[in-house]
Amino acid sequence: GIRRQAITALERTLNHPLGVGRTIAHAAARFDLAQFLGFTGNYAAARIQYEQVLPLAREVGDTYRYTAALQRLGWLAGEQGDSATAWARLSESLAIFRELGYAANIADTLNILAEVAILDEDPARAEALLAESRVLEQRENHDLNIIGWALNHLGHAAQLRGAYDRAAQLHHESLE
Repeated sequence: GIRRQAITALERTLNHPLGVGRTIAHAAARFDLAQFLGFTGNYAAARIQYEQVLPLAREVGDTYRYTAALQRLGWLAGEQGDSATAWARLSESLAIFRELGYAANIADTLNILAEVAILDEDPARAEALLAESRVLEQRENHDLNIIGWALNHLGHAAQLRGAYDRAAQLHHESLE
């Protein structure tokens, strides 16, 4: 499919004998490759690419991509059951996104932290993180994907608390 084609094209570019230099374009290509690898479930390869983005993005002064790679490394760690690494990476990325004032990225990172709290079976922490994001109170200003995930995680929190009717309602709302 299209993701496989993107991976092939990006790998070809990054492995070209002339290379792409130590530039923002190089960091962007490596980040995009990591994204596509993650989307296809190749988490190990995605992690390697994100880890290569970190020093490169720092070197070329691409704070946004550095922070986004940290966030994605936190998400990957959570997906692989490594809570400690997930909390560390996500907390660091959240602090930088706050400094940058990027509201959508802050909300997205809080969502991912809430997902890690759910995986840790800590519904109170998940609910506090989602309340902090305030994404549901400001729906018109946010990405529908972020809102859907926030509702999904709140549904899981309700499920962990045994509030199954509320969980079903939140999950249904998240699908919309």
